[in-house]
Amino acid sequence: MEQFPTLESNRLLLREHIDKDLNDFYEIISNKEAVKYWGTPPLIDLSVVEEKFYAIKKHLEQGFSISWAIILKDNDKYIGNIKFFDISKRHNRGNIGILLSPLYWNQRIATEASKLVIHYLFVELNVNRIQAFIDSKHSISLKTFQSLGFRNEGLLEEYEYEYENNCFKDLYLLSLLRKNYDRK
Repeated sequence: MEQFPTLESNRLLLREHIDKDLNDFYEIISNKEAVKYWGTPPLIDLSVVEEKFYAIKKHLEQGFSISWAIILKDNDKYIGNIKFFDISKRHNRGNIGILLSPLYWNQRIATEASKLVIHYLFVELNVNRIQAFIDSKHSISLKTFQSLGFRNEGLLEEYEYEYENNCFKDLYLLSLLRKNYDRK
């Protein structure tokens, strides 16, 4: 990829992560509510967060993932990220995931950002399949992806370990195929 794919809507700018995003990234990834459905505890140690933040560019260069910073255009505020990861070039598929500050939940930002990324993946990268693994307790995320045309392929029982409650949790596997993509 020669140039990072910047994507834009009326409210959002999806761009490459830059150094000035680190503090906002830390605020989100260390927030217990923000990572509640991610299957990992909040990251409090700044050195660990920095390592994760700077790995974003390395993973892009290695072809493992593409991670966009989600920026509100009206105030240039970093509010989260959306990424396409676990990319399989052989099978032309990967997973989509969103990490958004709880201050911006329930404002259709996840839907808006996802539409931009999905369009890019299907039209520009010619991806065949996009998958989303959704915590079975995260009904809002499930509804968001279903509204985007993702089909629920089933429940993966005790698929991921939940650190906070010291137990395994169930995830839904959803997918959207290029042939079923509605370009509206």
